Amino acid sequence: MQATPPQILSLSSTATEPKSVIFLHPPWTTVFQGENVTLTCKTIHFDASEKIKWYHQYLLGEIQSETSGNTHEVHESGDYRCQAQDSLLSNRVSLLFSPANLILQAPLDVFEKESVILRCRAKANTVLNTIKLYKNGKVLEVFEKSSDFHIHQASLKDNGKYHCVGVKEDDRLVFSNSVKIEVQELFPSPVLRASSTQPTEGGAVTLTCETQLSPQRPDVQLQFHFFRDRQSLGSGWRSSPEFWIPTIWREDSGSYWCQAQSMTPSVQKQSQRLHIQVKSEC
Repeated sequence: MQATPPQILSLSSTATEPKSVIFLHPPWTTVFQGENVTLTCKTIHFDASEKIKWYHQYLLGEIQSETSGNTHEVHESGDYRCQAQDSLLSNRVSLLFSPANLILQAPLDVFEKESVILRCRAKANTVLNTIKLYKNGKVLEVFEKSSDFHIHQASLKDNGKYHCVGVKEDDRLVFSNSVKIEVQELFPSPVLRASSTQPTEGGAVTLTCETQLSPQRPDVQLQFHFFRDRQSLGSGWRSSPEFWIPTIWREDSGSYWCQAQSMTPSVQKQSQRLHIQVKSEC
């Protein structure tokens, strides 16, 4: 059974209105008062010449502003959202500019299999003998020098509530803010669909391996692999989520399934099986 290369399709092209997404630099949701965070509003169809709308919601109300580029430097706590032209409003991003002597810094989003850093950070004029990182009330790590905790391949076991506790020279304790980590799916398990599950012999069938990347990871690329029973279809991994069978025969009846994978981070998932029964020509 031969398949000619189908047109490469973009998974995101199915969305009529893409959603704006905010990225942070530095990548922390908590920083010290007096520091700045640069917000970058991204969307699939962003044009460098267009204006971006920004919304900052805080205790006293909401401030709206507009920038000629897609970056916005901020230094106040609150919830931020952005909207690029011809795109939906982004999710809220909550930032804390903390006056505390010790903060826990964590990334905005954590996805499965990603490498993640949690940082217990003391203010410049605060001297701490030791710092402990807690997860769900239990000591996870004791720091003597570096205060970075590395999660090398994030998974559901890393979900929880984290905070730091520092010990001063006089044995007084200093507590940080708490951070809740919820590891998200990079993409759900794919669903295999066929243009027909009971095609007539000699006809064509298109298989589609359907899934959707999180908009928070627009730079991740997916590849797809199609199978009938235990047999690989085509030449293996491909960038297109579609596989075209130009001519299908009765002996091609069977159980079809597909795999989707990302390379960085390395995540692989497979669909459930879809039975295709090829009918004889009358």
